[in-house]
Amino acid sequence: MDALVNFCRSCLFLTFAGFALSKVIGFKAFRSHVQKTVSTVPGSSTLIAGAVVVAEALACACLLWNSTAPAGFAALGALLAVFTAYLCKLLARGRGESCGCAGQSDSPVTVWHVARNVMLFCLSAGGLLAASSHSAVFDVQDWLRVPAAFLLAGPAYFLDDLIDFFGRKLT
Repeated sequence: MDALVNFCRSCLFLTFAGFALSKVIGFKAFRSHVQKTVSTVPGSSTLIAGAVVVAEALACACLLWNSTAPAGFAALGALLAVFTAYLCKLLARGRGESCGCAGQSDSPVTVWHVARNVMLFCLSAGGLLAASSHSAVFDVQDWLRVPAAFLLAGPAYFLDDLIDFFGRKLT
């Protein structure tokens, strides 16, 4: 169980820390995206965009400690549920809108974005179930699993770039 918990922690931390950092770096673009696709109240886009970044960062921070890892998994699971519903709403509109997933992305939402979120949700649910049964210690063997976590987190983070690279044939 320790290996599962720590693999899930590594994958989710790497993915969401990257998302949060990208949103901080491109906050103006992310706020603009929120204003176009979510916000109905003038001026609330800054609050909503900031809350998303803070929620992702806090959930990632929770994953760093054994005692708070279950809270991090639960928070990321909740965020992923909301984000996935949001992506489905954008897909249903059929206007080729961007998800703004990494803050500055202009790529239109595809079914691959939804699939990525479902996969990440499964990681958070699996990590939560495994972490709830006992506390996992991050040891030397887990550091050897981090490259494998990069193999999953990298494509999840760079999904828009991969779709662009393959010429939108994945859509």
